[in-house]
Amino acid sequence: MRLQQFYKEPIETGILVVDNQMRMVSLNRKFIDMWQIPKELIALQNDRLTLEFVSTQFKYPDYFLKKVQYFYNHSDKCLYDLLILKNGRAFERFSCPQFASGKQVGRLWVFLECINSITSQKIKEPDKRKVSSIKSNFNQNKLKDLQLQKIR
Repeated sequence: MRLQQFYKEPIETGILVVDNQMRMVSLNRKFIDMWQIPKELIALQNDRLTLEFVSTQFKYPDYFLKKVQYFYNHSDKCLYDLLILKNGRAFERFSCPQFASGKQVGRLWVFLECINSITSQKIKEPDKRKVSSIKSNFNQNKLKDLQLQKIR
């Protein structure tokens, strides 16, 4: 999708853009594949329903949902953390508010799949250079110019 080109992130990066009404307005194929989201659910563009589906992949789904809701309620805050799924897969997660013409219009979510799984007890440390690169690519000047696109 076009966001992949705009941010110039590698293919293994899953990207989701959600508007202020929690409608998924843009995402890429990697995001869908990482979370194994059915196409019928993607077609609804409903982030709340998608979160409910994704939360089933965690040992503690309520904790996952509460943390996501915290950042929607505190929309000015950014997030960086490590997610570990029930099956041992792990993702680095970065999120920040998205702006257009100086006004907050939604939230950007970025996911990077860790190479090693929890089952091998070798989760890699977050790559600080990659995180720094993501943060610089998502600065407010670029986000102000980003025009949201509907999922087709």
